[in-house]
Amino acid sequence: MIEASIIVETKRKTAKGYPIKIEVYSKRKYKYIGLKKYQNSKTLKIDSEIANRLSNLEKEVEYCNKLNLDLDSSVEIIQKGLNNNPELEIFLLKQRIQQIQNDSGIKFLEFFDTRIHELEELSKSTKAYKETRTQVKYFLEYENEKDVLINNIDYEWLNSFIRFKKTTTKKGAGGVNFYLKKMRAVYKEAQKRESLNIKKDNPFLGIINNTTTKEVIDISIEDIKKLFPLLEEYKLFTEEGVKLDNNTGITKKNALSRIRAIELWLFQIALGGFDFADITNLKWKNINKTRISFKRYKNRNKPNGGPTVDNLLSHYALYVIEKYGDKTNENIFSFIPSLDTEHYTEFRNNISKILSRVSEKLEFKEKIKTKSPRYIYRSLSGELLIDTLVIMQIQGHKPEGVTYKYQRKLPYNVIDKEHKKVLQIIF
Repeated sequence: MIEASIIVETKRKTAKGYPIKIEVYSKRKYKYIGLKKYQNSKTLKIDSEIANRLSNLEKEVEYCNKLNLDLDSSVEIIQKGLNNNPELEIFLLKQRIQQIQNDSGIKFLEFFDTRIHELEELSKSTKAYKETRTQVKYFLEYENEKDVLINNIDYEWLNSFIRFKKTTTKKGAGGVNFYLKKMRAVYKEAQKRESLNIKKDNPFLGIINNTTTKEVIDISIEDIKKLFPLLEEYKLFTEEGVKLDNNTGITKKNALSRIRAIELWLFQIALGGFDFADITNLKWKNINKTRISFKRYKNRNKPNGGPTVDNLLSHYALYVIEKYGDKTNENIFSFIPSLDTEHYTEFRNNISKILSRVSEKLEFKEKIKTKSPRYIYRSLSGELLIDTLVIMQIQGHKPEGVTYKYQRKLPYNVIDKEHKKVLQIIF
């Protein structure tokens, strides 16, 4: 709250007399506005001009306090006055627009639903958006709210969401960033719709942590090769009933599940180090004799689906396709549920648990995961000093930079030769 009065400055007297000023103050801070008026008396004498200025000052102070303006803004208003002031009118309009925005507009969950429906109509993936919407809903319920206006989402609100995820649901920075990025995508999409009157700021600035502390898996070739004797042990147990070493009650069904999980994991490496989602999405039409051509699932929403992977199918890869492929289905591995279903998440999580148990059994210093093949293949390629451009083409990455605009795709004889070098270390 500010206050103001008209005073006579008695500390100094000019040739014209003592200066008359407006004293504006708030929280023990003072600022002064000269009126270019003087008088000889140290006590303010009220003439018609001073009386008129006092009347206007009262209105100006009331106006400033109504808008809850700070001292500097208030001084500016008082100095320029309320009448015939184009700059003030612009300021008032902006204040009014801000007030309307804060009291109107579409709500967050409501627009989430709109955006999810639009993406579904375009046959684009909505899984991440649905997961994020659920987390926002949980947070709002925790705050005893049903929804929140997008215009009311600010730095403070987002910080509350982060604290909720890290303390209530024990989500780490990586998991929280995943949700924040999808929330930002929905927020920015809403901003594009002029009819929604969404404010034009970006409350996500400084909120999303784009740095990563994840270290590349460090597992030796010797450890990876331990998987092959274990596979033979499980196969003898399931096919010929040979007793397992250190049997802890594992059934034939469990052993078969472990065999399949390990062989699929090795298949990910054999293709060139691809995510589990990529092998899930593989179709028979992607295969042409001893080659496989497909787009990475991660790039599904990029223009043209991103770079095309076109790699050689090794003997091991062909063995896995022959063993587990279902030629009556469009997808090669029909036993893996569709990617946009909860069943897929359950299946992948089950694979992860199996790989974790296998890691413990073989006493790996790090547990292997469904994401590990990509790191492993890339690391082995680097250790073999294979050219980065070759690795990127094999793994479906697009090189960035002006010089690569003039680079055509490398021929099969080049990439296949290097691809075999990596696989020969393992298989």
